[in-house]
Amino acid sequence: MKPGYLYAYPYRDGYLAYKVFAVTLTETFSVIHITLFAALFDKPEEVDITSETPLLMEHIPIKNEFLAGGSLPVKELPIYSHEEQIYKNWLREWNEERAPVYAITVEELIRELVSSGE
Repeated sequence: MKPGYLYAYPYRDGYLAYKVFAVTLTETFSVIHITLFAALFDKPEEVDITSETPLLMEHIPIKNEFLAGGSLPVKELPIYSHEEQIYKNWLREWNEERAPVYAITVEELIRELVSSGE
């Protein structure tokens, strides 16, 4: 996973878009910091985002093994200052041993989001 890349993630009968904006390497695992978008595309080559694309979650720090399977790189995008700030805030929490790291698949995370919103 490369920071600054937009990826297509297989989901149901299509593909979700997520952007990697940082990677944290620990002694035992990698944390991929992503923004997940609330848009479903038919094919990986159709995956694209604009300022109009709705967010599902602005920051998901997730262990690499729960994200990497099936993800396809689509294109490189800039990393914005607000994304850098999100990452710096997370790092500060990590150093204080309070930072969240998801160890579930994207599908499970979406199910949790939907069920908590009901």
